[in-house]
Amino acid sequence: MDAAIADYDQAIRLKPDDAGIYNNRGNAKAEKDDWDAAIADYDQALRLKPDDAGIYYNRGNSKYAKDDRDAALADWQEALSRAVAQNLPDALIANIKQKIDMLSDDA
Repeated sequence: MDAAIADYDQAIRLKPDDAGIYNNRGNAKAEKDDWDAAIADYDQALRLKPDDAGIYYNRGNSKYAKDDRDAALADWQEALSRAVAQNLPDALIANIKQKIDMLSDDA
């Protein structure tokens, strides 16, 4: 995963305004359980592309992994709202709803 992160670092140097690269690097950092670094990358991706449901979803996953349940729920709810508004695939919407329901069931 370190090689992938290094590749994303290089890509960011070449295209610093590409939200997708930050999102992907965040995913790579999340794979290493580096939640704070992943969240920082998702934050930057959202500054560049604030309407992206997938980035909210990913950031919610990392916040949940850090046991920040309220923040995870807020991100997943934002992801759901944007996914529905943008008519994104039903599978993504169902996955987001499942995450929200999981937190509701745990409450």
